[in-house]
Parts: sequence; C-alpha cells; structure tokens
Amino acid sequence: MRRDRGQYFILVTVFLDVFGGSIVIPVLPSLVGMLSSSVESKVQWIGVLAASYALMQFLFSPFLGILSDKYGRRPILLISTLILAITELLHAVASSVLLLLLCRILSGMTGATMSVANAYTADSTIPSQRSVAFGRIGAAAGVGFILGPMLGGILGGIDIRFPFYIAAILSFLNFIYGWFVLPRMKPVNPTATLSLTNVSPFHAIRDLVRISGDIAGLVYIIGLNVLAQVMLQSIWVAYTQFKFGWQPEANGMMLLFMGVFGFVISGFLMSKLQNYFGIKTLAMLGLISSAIAFLMYGLSDNGIELYFIATFTCLSAVSMPVLMGALSSKVHPDRQGTVMGTVASINSLAMIIAPLIATTTFSFVTDFSPSDWRVGMTFYMCFAIQIIVIIWAIRYFFGNKESMNI
Repeated sequence: MRRDRGQYFILVTVFLDVFGGSIVIPVLPSLVGMLSSSVESKVQWIGVLAASYALMQFLFSPFLGILSDKYGRRPILLISTLILAITELLHAVASSVLLLLLCRILSGMTGATMSVANAYTADSTIPSQRSVAFGRIGAAAGVGFILGPMLGGILGGIDIRFPFYIAAILSFLNFIYGWFVLPRMKPVNPTATLSLTNVSPFHAIRDLVRISGDIAGLVYIIGLNVLAQVMLQSIWVAYTQFKFGWQPEANGMMLLFMGVFGFVISGFLMSKLQNYFGIKTLAMLGLISSAIAFLMYGLSDNGIELYFIATFTCLSAVSMPVLMGALSSKVHPDRQGTVMGTVASINSLAMIIAPLIATTTFSFVTDFSPSDWRVGMTFYMCFAIQIIVIIWAIRYFFGNKESMNI
C-alpha cells in the first residue's frame, strides 16, 4: 500500500513539473515586458528563457538519473520537489530578467526529474505492467500541460504573478506529502561513479547506444517518435491560424479535446488495450495511428475534420508508454535511473531541435494560399519521420530475436 501511495506522489510530481513549466506560457511575455527595456529586448529574452529551460533538461536528465541510482530515488525526488517550490516562489517575486533566467534554469533542472520518476516507476512495477504505469505518467504530464497554460491565463488575468504563487504552494504541499509517503529504499547502484564524463548527456547517449543493439533500436525509435510529435506541437497553433483562421479560443478547445482524449486512453484504458492486443501489436498500432494523423492533418480542408482525425487516430496516445515500458524491461535494475535519464535527455534534445525544423519549414509555405496542399509540408515531414519509425519498429519487434520476450 505504501508503494502505491508513493506512485501517487510520482504522478502528482510529474503533473506539477509540467504544470510549473507550462503555467508560464501565457504570462511570461507580459512579465518579461514589465522587466525589460524595449520590445526588441523583450523578444530576445523570451527566446533565451525558453531555450534555457529545455537546455537544462537536456543537460541534467542523465545527472539526476545517475544520482538516483547512487543515492536512491527518494532523496533526489524530494530535493527536486522542494527546489521546484522555491523556484516558483522566485518567479513570483522576480524583479529582473536575470532573476527570471535563474528561475527558468532551476525549473529546467528540476523538470529533469522525469527521468527519476520513470526509474521509480520501473522499480516499483513488474515488467508486464510498466507500459500501463508509464501511460499514467504520460496522462499526468498531459493534464499538467492542459491545466498549466489554462490556469496561467485565468490567474494571470487577476495578477500576472499570481500563477506562480499557486504553483509554489502546490509544489511545497507535494514535498510534504512525499516526505511521508515515499518509501525509503536502498540505492540500486551505490557504487555508481560520478564524473563530468559520466554525467555528460553526450557521453550518456553514446554509451547507451553502444551497450546493446537491442536497447539502441528502441532508443532510436523513441527519439524519432518524440521528434515528430514535438514538430506537430510546435507548429499546430500557427498552422490552424493560417489555414483555418482559428482564434485562440478555437485552438484552446481543440487542444483540450486532444488532451482529454489522450488522458483517458493512456491513463485509464492502457491496461485493457495491452491485455487485448499485446505490447508489440499495441506499439505498432500507436505508431501507425500517429503516421495517419500527421498525413491527414496536413491534407485536411476544414477545421472540423481535425476533431474526426484526432478521434480516428486516438491510439497514437499509447505509443510512448508502450515503448518506454519495453525499454525499461530491457534494462538492469541498477541502471534504470541512468538509462531513463539518458532517454529523457534525448527527448529534451528533440524538443530543442523540433521547433527549429517545424517553424523553418512552415515559414517557407506561408506565401501559398491557405487552401494549397503544400501548406501542410511540416506535417508531411512528420509523416515521413514516422514511416521511418514504423519500419524500424517492425524490424525491432518482429525481426529481432532479442525482442521476442517483450
């Protein structure tokens, strides 16, 4: 029972990490504007603040993963949760853009605890149930990303700093909750070596793909899948505004619809879907659904079609939990934190690269008529990437003897 309560803490922590990172989205431009000297300076600082958050997640995910292997999941999770609460409070009282930058750096570092949360989940669940558990983590993150911007906008309308006070209070309460419910477990690898080389994300990625071709195949599949998904997310609002003339309210409703749909499937239906289809088939269905969605989004003629496409391809929500579950089942218990940290770092790298690719590609088609099929070029690129992922996944799941026991 105590372990179950610990898992609830993990879900709340993941929610608050994403919530705290996304609540800033609607209020950050105004807050930076209050603290910067000119419009040009404001735009530059917004870019720096956004990049610093993603960069810190990329750099610190392997570090926190190794720390959790060496010293245990509990202390790393609790310390990170407390730092997150302090960081949110600093956001609320920030009197300069430099202090905001420090806050975003600290937020990115604590946001890297996703790797530790995944490792704790792998520790506390049997291999056959890890896809379901990772699905719940994905659902918690999804809810955080839905509620963060929404409440940030609502509370920011009352006072631009108010959202950060709320996030700080919630994070501090979660720290207290975790202190009492997280079990004290022995570190899985107390002899793990900490050095600049070992905690470097580049070194960690290189080592991970060299350890085993079996693991490397899954890492490539996960990384490319995340790249395609983030490319879609990066361009979605600009695309729907340009092609369909959608206003923020319409985009908000669509994103809420997609988020709730994904939450229900990954949070509540994963177990039944896995029992019915099996892990390999479910993984393939999720990846194929994503590919179909990318292509149809690019070819859609009106905004209403997007709702039907999202419904028809709803199984795309299961691909990441299933892939993460398959990966964790291949990793020795004393390396769960290290491997999950490296994968989180790869995902963060994709989140840095994907917006650059997506926005650059979209900028090339804005001279076309909104009804021109070429306007969906970014989605066609996502489709092409996903086809590569599907081919790789078929070879991995059905042509690889080492994967037969998944």
